[in-house]
Amino acid sequence: MAERSNDEVWTAGDLLERLERRGTFFVLDVRNRDEFERFRLEGRRPVPAVNVPYFEMLELGGKDEMLDSVVAYIERDLMDQLPSDRPILAVCAKGDTSEFVAQGLRRIGYTSANLKGGMKAWGEHYAIRALVEGPDLAIYQVSRPARGCLSYVVASAGKAIVIDPLRHLHPYLDVARGASLTIEAVIDTHGHADHISGGRALATRTGAPY
Repeated sequence: MAERSNDEVWTAGDLLERLERRGTFFVLDVRNRDEFERFRLEGRRPVPAVNVPYFEMLELGGKDEMLDSVVAYIERDLMDQLPSDRPILAVCAKGDTSEFVAQGLRRIGYTSANLKGGMKAWGEHYAIRALVEGPDLAIYQVSRPARGCLSYVVASAGKAIVIDPLRHLHPYLDVARGASLTIEAVIDTHGHADHISGGRALATRTGAPY
């Protein structure tokens, strides 16, 4: 039986949780085609999706009201591509125009949700997991799931080193503050082809050697 959701808004954290447990859903991405091709939702298995730019829905829907145009376009041109047995996640750049699309889908009977903050929020979402958390050793994994990048905070006796930090600094500062840690060193293990390092910036911010 396919998974169904009554939630009308998914945060980036909600999306990650569904991707990790391989929840069944479909994506209707209403960004421009070049944006969709450059950066799309991915999981441990392919995420089924269709891309129709929002402005095309409005232009070809032919109605005076935006929501009416969205509904008209979906009913005429998309219904044979959209599943009825699983939630449909509407996605745009910042979560604004996709809200109209999610509303339109619900109006004609689909189970649908909007991605809060859009692909911008997903691209900047970080997940923090305690891999080891004992009195003598703690290891925290900091991941950026949209890019598939991992980094680590390794700590003991109130002191920590940060390994391969990503470009946004707040996850590492949050870990250090939450666990009462002092960052003593920042390390890049290699030059990174898959992400921009935040190593030098974090070292400057904390006063730790890089």
